[in-house]
Amino acid sequence: MDNRAIGYLDSGIGGLSVVKQALKQLPNEQVYYIGDTARMPYGPRTPEEVKKFTWQLVDFLMEQDIKLLVIACNTATAAALDDLTKQLPIPVVGVIQPGIDAASQATSINNIGIVATQGTVNSLAYYNGLKKINRNFHILQLAAPTLVKIAEQPQKDDATVQRLVTNILSPIKNSDVDTLVLGCTHFPLLAKFIQEAVENPKRPMVAILGGAKVSDKIGVIENLIEKADKILIGGGMTYTFYEAKGLGIGNSLVEADKVELAKSLIEKAGDKLILPVDSVTAAEFSNDVPTETHDYDVPEGQMGLDIGPKTV
Repeated sequence: MDNRAIGYLDSGIGGLSVVKQALKQLPNEQVYYIGDTARMPYGPRTPEEVKKFTWQLVDFLMEQDIKLLVIACNTATAAALDDLTKQLPIPVVGVIQPGIDAASQATSINNIGIVATQGTVNSLAYYNGLKKINRNFHILQLAAPTLVKIAEQPQKDDATVQRLVTNILSPIKNSDVDTLVLGCTHFPLLAKFIQEAVENPKRPMVAILGGAKVSDKIGVIENLIEKADKILIGGGMTYTFYEAKGLGIGNSLVEADKVELAKSLIEKAGDKLILPVDSVTAAEFSNDVPTETHDYDVPEGQMGLDIGPKTV
């Protein structure tokens, strides 16, 4: 049995969040931890400078005869992991790949947010790693160096912290992201504030969804059922939901294989999900054909085109 310690390094105290989780799995392991608070943060620095500082920390830990090195810093992982893996005689673990793997499995609509330091964002480590798994991932990266300072330097009160974090993360909150990667080991120290900032929209929250296909919106609708107060269905997919409710659809285009799914979404959402009370219809899709407006049921010989004026 190898009784040597595991070495952890970070630009500050954020890496202790990694140590905490590791000790839950490996409670009997000895740990050496070094945080470079004198030169924190690493995020705004050049990759060359980060690599230089990282090697200095590594040299210290290697002198302690560690058996495994954990780079508990995303910026340092992006800048130095490859070199360290090639040159050190012990295993080296970074913190970026686990985040990539977790995010790729967690997302339901392929929209992933990355909040990290400027250095990690510039490295494109998360972006390229996620795209390697699935080229259809839509990835929003946000550099948030101020979050590092907030984590390292506690504010006077929680209200102040919440206000700062909410302002910083507003681009994430206002996006279609359903999975957020905390791409800096400092950020879990602010987890409760980050969760509040991105998961609790101002009330009431009403979401309006359009488009022709239910299949394109499954993940979005399921996500909104948990968050929104009301979800208004519009566009061509209205008539798949009409069919699921037993309403008349006339000649409207319907995803027949998604009717049962629409029924389950209606049941799950309850009174949150609102269908249009009227529709603009026509005998066919054509600019030369006159349109009509009908409440709820679309009559035979007509096809629903979009929501009607009462609904608007």
